[in-house]
Amino acid sequence: MQDEHVHAARTALKHARADLRLLRPSLRRTDYATANAAWRDAGRMLSPLRDARAQLAMLERVAPDLPINGELLAHVSAALHRDLIEQRAAVADRRVHRRCTRLIESGDAHVLRKGAAQANGDTLRDGLRAIYRKARNAWRQACRRRTLRELHECRKQLKYLRNAAATLHEAGLRGLGKTMSRAKRIVDWLGEEHDLAVLCATLQRHGRSRDIVDSLALLERLRAGLAARACDAGTKLFENKPKDFIPPRRSFARFDR
Repeated sequence: MQDEHVHAARTALKHARADLRLLRPSLRRTDYATANAAWRDAGRMLSPLRDARAQLAMLERVAPDLPINGELLAHVSAALHRDLIEQRAAVADRRVHRRCTRLIESGDAHVLRKGAAQANGDTLRDGLRAIYRKARNAWRQACRRRTLRELHECRKQLKYLRNAAATLHEAGLRGLGKTMSRAKRIVDWLGEEHDLAVLCATLQRHGRSRDIVDSLALLERLRAGLAARACDAGTKLFENKPKDFIPPRRSFARFDR
């Protein structure tokens, strides 16, 4: 399986899980839980390859600015290249491929079709409101603590919000364009922040403290700047309470049968 195929599969799974949350009010609890868990686990099987690629790309991006000796830099780069090769081999393994396929199929796309068939304007508004509320709470928590865990959770919930808004936008709903663009901007910043955090851990694993202290300080400053930008941008995105964020009921009339 090529890197591009893995990326496409991960993207499709993220969109499917966002749609699942959007349709949650019209789904049985067991159907939602089964599909969500299956697609989550399938995504987790593919994530290490994405992370390996992102780590190598991030190192190449920041290397010119790192106060680090060439020998250590080459050592870390070689280690990341080996990890990328290993992750590609793992994804290409037939057993992994079969298990991932089974997980995707066990999620069963008919759950989404059934949810869509049963949905109406009110259930879609409820689904979008719940997604927005969870993303808003995650953003507030992340900006309060700014830990790796909270920032990662914020990024994940913002992806659901952006993808759910994109689904409704493609279905003809207007008024969510700014939500989509603002959420994407924050997601991109938090993605960089996450990759920098993992790169810090990689340097600590391969280098001696006295050789990497200045590099770690630089990476932490970059992380802090990205987190600050995400928190500032979220102020506009999440200025409304959930009940005030949702487009008016008449905008969803097209989804009534």
